[in-house]
Amino acid sequence: MIKFSYKQEDFETWLKGFSESIGVKAIDNYLVIPASVGSGYIYSRNISKSLSFVVMDFELKKDLNLNRVGTSDFGILLFFNQIDVAEFFKVVSHQEVIEEQTKLRRNIFLSSTNNDLEVTFSKGSRMRRVGIYFAPAMVRRFIKNDTKIYLTSYTKNPLLNVNKELIGFEYRKILDEIYKTDFNSDISLLILHNRILLLTEKFFQKLLAKSIHADVRISKLNRADLEALETVERALSKEELEKFPSITQLSALARMSTSKLKNKFKEVYGMKLYEFYNKNRLQKAREWIEAGDTSVKEAAYKVGFSSLSNFSKAFKKEFGLLPKELKQ
Repeated sequence: MIKFSYKQEDFETWLKGFSESIGVKAIDNYLVIPASVGSGYIYSRNISKSLSFVVMDFELKKDLNLNRVGTSDFGILLFFNQIDVAEFFKVVSHQEVIEEQTKLRRNIFLSSTNNDLEVTFSKGSRMRRVGIYFAPAMVRRFIKNDTKIYLTSYTKNPLLNVNKELIGFEYRKILDEIYKTDFNSDISLLILHNRILLLTEKFFQKLLAKSIHADVRISKLNRADLEALETVERALSKEELEKFPSITQLSALARMSTSKLKNKFKEVYGMKLYEFYNKNRLQKAREWIEAGDTSVKEAAYKVGFSSLSNFSKAFKKEFGLLPKELKQ
């Protein structure tokens, strides 16, 4: 297993430390993954003293353990994860553990540097990740107090956010452009910086628009309620969920009344239960079709559509194109 323990700083410093941990050297902030570890690359760059990013595209031959030690000051990390998990994916924070075998992880993960966070990826996993770091100085200077209060609340328990935000089509298009970057071209690097800032803008606009005043609402929920909602969220996010569970079933799972479950889920996740389920299954179907793992028909049936016509209509409404157009 490869182990790397660190306190989060800018990603150029992070890459230097990671390079040393695997016994190789990054050249011009570009690290070629050695054959003993896997294959692929990691690239990092500081846009300014307070803003930096990393682009990872590699496959592992060994388990990889990244152990982030919490800092005293409040910085922010934003990761766009497109990971093909070979065996397992594990996250540990505050003695709480999430271990999953979900094969395709396509999520956006926002966390604060205050929290200890240990992540382990199994060997054979394909890692495509874009990370953006906002240093404490940037947070203090540019983020208003009410927004900072919300972000502090949002990132307080990292494990609640592991599966919360999905990578939609608008992000995927930008990410595809990022992974096609020619890192030897000054113009390509300038475009890369633009795409990083565009990702940042889109995410925070959506997050704050969807969750305005959510810090006040969430603060009224006790930990048991938040954990119950997370359980429901996981139930609605299963790899192959053939049909939407009844509200009665979900209420029993959460140990809440149906009305309380409906209201609290909408408050925390910004959408109704069925809306969340539907968006999630359509996103999974899209990923399978894009990866070439299934036909359009197979993807539709795997996520619970009995009618290919209804699947195509729902897909078009969600993504603006038909699944067969995506296949092409």
